[in-house]
Amino acid sequence: LNFTTEKLYRFKMDDMNNDMGNNPKPMTMEMTMQMTFKTSHEVTLLFDGLETTSQGEYAAALIVIFCICVFFQYSRQFVSRIAKNIYTRGLEAGGNPKLDQNLKAEKYTGRGRIPNSYLLFGKIVTGILYMGIFMLAYGIMLLTMTFNVGVFLTVCAGLAVGYAIFQDDFGSPTEKEVTGCHA
Repeated sequence: LNFTTEKLYRFKMDDMNNDMGNNPKPMTMEMTMQMTFKTSHEVTLLFDGLETTSQGEYAAALIVIFCICVFFQYSRQFVSRIAKNIYTRGLEAGGNPKLDQNLKAEKYTGRGRIPNSYLLFGKIVTGILYMGIFMLAYGIMLLTMTFNVGVFLTVCAGLAVGYAIFQDDFGSPTEKEVTGCHA
């Protein structure tokens, strides 16, 4: 038997239509998606059971969304810092033969060279943390796709506030990067 996908699909749909009361008209499924912003306080967030029906629930949901967005910016910067420290320590301890191994590595481990298992463990941990960050990022994206004005503005405000709070600690350029001085 050599069925194409289209023929197989039609065959299955015809069988379904015949099993459902011998109705000769084909079964159609329509899906509608909101494509414009709405301002209602009744919104479904991520799951069918996660709905707001009153203004109080809506306000509480917006506060939680704001906090999630601020936490997202913190966690993104925090994991970047962890990854940078792990890779920098590995390079200083064993990746650059010009550096004095005893002086540079002892300030991190107290015993000299950092073993490769430490670097591997660090990469695995940062990979798992990045996976969590991206899951959170896609969840935030899905929240904005509810096309609710309040949710959209809350996500934007939460991300902006989180960036403003945490970018100075982790993301500001160092004096060496600004002046180009290698000393």
